[in-house]
Amino acid sequence: MRVHLAKLAGGTLCLALLWIRPASAAELASEPSLGEVVASRCAACHAAGSSDARILDGRPKADLAAALRGFRERPEPRSVMGSRTRLMTDAEIDAVAAYFAGRTAVERGRE
Repeated sequence: MRVHLAKLAGGTLCLALLWIRPASAAELASEPSLGEVVASRCAACHAAGSSDARILDGRPKADLAAALRGFRERPEPRSVMGSRTRLMTDAEIDAVAAYFAGRTAVERGRE
């Protein structure tokens, strides 16, 4: 009886380990990055052709991060950017700056 229970427990453990296997490279690649998730909040104003706001694609990471930190630390009254950056962490700022910096720069006719 003990041998049977031990085999049953071992089989159950093997099945459990198969169930909680690490994600494959393809599964990980399909997950959006932190920068992409944060950037999705910016698209309404900063996507090409969406408004008169600056297009962010291809801008230097350091410049973007510095601007976001400036908005966060010194928000202007009733500023959209101040309210958007107020709760952003440094990791989110760095991630979204890297995301936009890594994208191809687009024609910037309305800056």
